[in-house]
Amino acid sequence: MIRSPSSRSRSCCSRSPSSRAGCRLVARRRWIRSRRSAVSSPMSSQSIRLAVRSLARARGFTVVALATLALGIGASTAMFTVVRAVLLRELPFDRPAELVQVGHEHAERGPVFGAFSPQDFDDVRASTGKFSSLSAYFYMPGLGLRNLTGLGAPLSVSAVMADGQLFGTLGVSAVQGRTFDATDDVLGANQVVVLSDG
Repeated sequence: MIRSPSSRSRSCCSRSPSSRAGCRLVARRRWIRSRRSAVSSPMSSQSIRLAVRSLARARGFTVVALATLALGIGASTAMFTVVRAVLLRELPFDRPAELVQVGHEHAERGPVFGAFSPQDFDDVRASTGKFSSLSAYFYMPGLGLRNLTGLGAPLSVSAVMADGQLFGTLGVSAVQGRTFDATDDVLGANQVVVLSDG
């Protein structure tokens, strides 16, 4: 308990009026100092002991509070793990921070990605010198399904149409065989397929 400065000054000294005034001043300074220390250190060892004793007395509340904290921390950790795995992980390509997707502004639909005609794409590739590599691909979920046959039962696989520079732009190479190259872009060339195991 902290007494007020007036009660301290009464018990401090009461001989002469001047000493009483000085005593009041000293008492006031002590009182202010004690209030500051009480505010600046809210968790003293006595406070911690009191909190532990209170929690030990209310065991049901303590169990519920600890279970709630554990569930909250566990849920936050799980969410962060999912976000990190899905959104924050870098793409598995060479220099992923330098990859960009190029589109164009459509008069009615606004920004459109992947809607280049082959002729427009050739014009962009010929006129820009800002990119170290430029490649095109086409993928539309649901419409890119193909049947893979020849090794037992047919499999339905998702297909992406791409030009000969795609793998070079991404900086990936084939584990076995080869990827696309510039000769595959020539009209009338044999159709080439690259299979992914992922």
